[in-house]
Amino acid sequence: MIRSIIIHIAKKKNAGFTLDDSLSNSVLLSFLWNKCISFLRATKFILCKRKWLLFVGRGVHIHGQRSAQFGNSVQLGDHVQITAWGKEGLTIGDYSWIGSHSFESFIFFER
Repeated sequence: MIRSIIIHIAKKKNAGFTLDDSLSNSVLLSFLWNKCISFLRATKFILCKRKWLLFVGRGVHIHGQRSAQFGNSVQLGDHVQITAWGKEGLTIGDYSWIGSHSFESFIFFER
């Protein structure tokens, strides 16, 4: 059942998606559990403009949340630091991934 849920969700993005038969149900359950926790972690960034899916790792900080905009299915790894101050803001497009321990800073000042 877990396998069919993952395949169903993944095929919405990639029609040719398959899973290796050697993956155990415990590995697949762990994957789903981690994705659910990452999705729940994203709720603390309620001020950010975002589409439906945002996955957030442990220890993520976003400064200037009102200027940050995230596309669909964006993933932020553990301990990512994002600074998005200014009127221009920051947009991260659909299906993007920012790896763990990354620091992104976008600061715009008017003259």
